[in-house]
Amino acid sequence: QNAWKSWVELEITNKSGNNWFSEYATTINLPEGCWISDYYLYVGDIKESGILAEKKSAMWIFSQIRNENRDPGILYYLTGNKVAFRVFPFAKDEVRKTGIEFLHKEPIKLNIDNNIVELGNKEETINENIETENIAYVSAQQKQKLNSVKRKPYFHFLVDASKDQNSNSTDYIKRIEQIIEANQLLSENAKISFVNSYVNTATLDNGWKEKYKNQSFEGGFYLDRAIRTTLFSAYQDKSKTYPVIIVVTDSIQNAVLDKDFADLKFTFPENNLFFNLEKNGNLREHSLMENPMKELSEILRECMFCETVLEYKLSDNSVAYLPNNNEPSIILKKDIFEVSKSQIIEKNWQSALAMQGQWTSQILHPETSDKEWLNMVKYSFISKVMSPVTSYLVVENEAQKAMLKKKQEQTLSGNKSLDLGEDTQRMSEPSLILLTILFGLAIWYREKRKRQLIK
Repeated sequence: QNAWKSWVELEITNKSGNNWFSEYATTINLPEGCWISDYYLYVGDIKESGILAEKKSAMWIFSQIRNENRDPGILYYLTGNKVAFRVFPFAKDEVRKTGIEFLHKEPIKLNIDNNIVELGNKEETINENIETENIAYVSAQQKQKLNSVKRKPYFHFLVDASKDQNSNSTDYIKRIEQIIEANQLLSENAKISFVNSYVNTATLDNGWKEKYKNQSFEGGFYLDRAIRTTLFSAYQDKSKTYPVIIVVTDSIQNAVLDKDFADLKFTFPENNLFFNLEKNGNLREHSLMENPMKELSEILRECMFCETVLEYKLSDNSVAYLPNNNEPSIILKKDIFEVSKSQIIEKNWQSALAMQGQWTSQILHPETSDKEWLNMVKYSFISKVMSPVTSYLVVENEAQKAMLKKKQEQTLSGNKSLDLGEDTQRMSEPSLILLTILFGLAIWYREKRKRQLIK
């Protein structure tokens, strides 16, 4: 299949000096076009193969076993290409052996806990154009031949119109006017969205101030929804312009912004930044890729908003804009499409690419996720390639495997939108404290009975 399957085997030692059971946890950033296709963990002297399971079921089981100080290991997606890797438990100075198989098209470098691992080599790599009816893969080598272009940036203001923010409207308008005056080029074709429970978007024309004052200031500041809507609209536009997102609020920490936008990174190829416009008129940088609430350290830049992107022409004559880097890129030719079961083959790179396209499609169109979720889980099982809806898990014994199977059956037969959240909870069984109390009462009652019989 002109792809690599590479095993990375690890020996992990607990050097923390902690005599209690410890957990090893790290995050692996997978390069584009790289997926996990197998996993094992030694439990004592036995090499236990990973079980590919539905993600929420696997995380729930991991939580149960971990709370009992048993032997679980798990791999699962966080956001974007970030994968969590956890092994438990570790006694002081204990060595645990584990391994992960990676499926990739071209040579890659992985950073695992600051250890750089190089997989594959250029000499044996077969470069080919990969473009199907629905998806295209552009290799790092192909990108070297593409033309770089500079798209025109424009301001897109996301203004806080939540409850009680009408008292700040005059100040917010003044800030926007000041930054427009200082950045005339970015103000051409600028847009503004008034954000509360809804996102109402308009062009920044002569009537924008009146529209703002006429807003219903109510509900919360749903910044997550506003940013996603802005990125999606710009991606759909596929033009030689891109938005510079400016958040206008005094309370970004109170915004509804639960997670990052790494799943949507293909929609912002220029850079990963958005900005908060402060009272003093300064723009404070925030990251779309990680911890968006946190203000980034100030960096002096020679040129703001002057990054270039690569222009890729698809077979249907449409154009995609890709990050100007030495990494491969994946392009969706259609926003919504179906992946047939016949396309899915065990540990096949092309199948993994189709599954990635299916996942990205429902990120763009979350209204399809309930319909597509079960297929995504099934295709992951068939291919043995872990996806954002599945997880590789190692458990200790047959009882735990049976518990995982039962939990997974419950989840797959239920409605995804009504299922467990990813922050798993303990089973609705008697807690350890309650069991201890009941055990103590039983002993007390038995001793009391003995004393009565002696009398």
